[in-house]
Amino acid sequence: LIKAMQPKLTICIVHNANYEHMDKLLAISPRMELVTLSPHVASALARNTGRKVDWMLAVYPVPLEDHCTKVPADKFLGMCLRGFAMQGKFSNLRRNYTSMWRQISQKLDEVSDPQIGRVFHMHVLGKGPDRLALPPSLAQYVTIHRRLQYRAFYTVIARTVALVPSLASAKYFTEKFSST
Repeated sequence: LIKAMQPKLTICIVHNANYEHMDKLLAISPRMELVTLSPHVASALARNTGRKVDWMLAVYPVPLEDHCTKVPADKFLGMCLRGFAMQGKFSNLRRNYTSMWRQISQKLDEVSDPQIGRVFHMHVLGKGPDRLALPPSLAQYVTIHRRLQYRAFYTVIARTVALVPSLASAKYFTEKFSST
């Protein structure tokens, strides 16, 4: 289809510098520009393909809720920002859920304290078979969000303090990209 359309330029966003079918991907279009979402993947992909590779930072603006524009600074955490998020396909090959559950379990005394509890919560967003193995003792501290629509997905993330990568492979630091 791309060959029939004869685009002036085809831009391909690559997440994994070691994509096994890269030769087929590059053959799709004579004017294929490769782009990644991080500098380390761009460097690895350039080494692997012998081509110039750029990287870009994608941003999705999520508006602040109206009431949060009037919240005093000392109340913002807890009222407008709460907890953390892990996101992506539910796969132990991508994220280390076991380690995350262990770390939360080790801090249950602190997390169950009302002062800390008002700001702590873990949101897990994604899709796929349930391979999370969430211990029942953590159920009140973790919300699983499945297959959210785009805006709802980013709104949940924007309302947390931080995204937790909890990557299951060191390759994410050298040649792969996580959407986290």
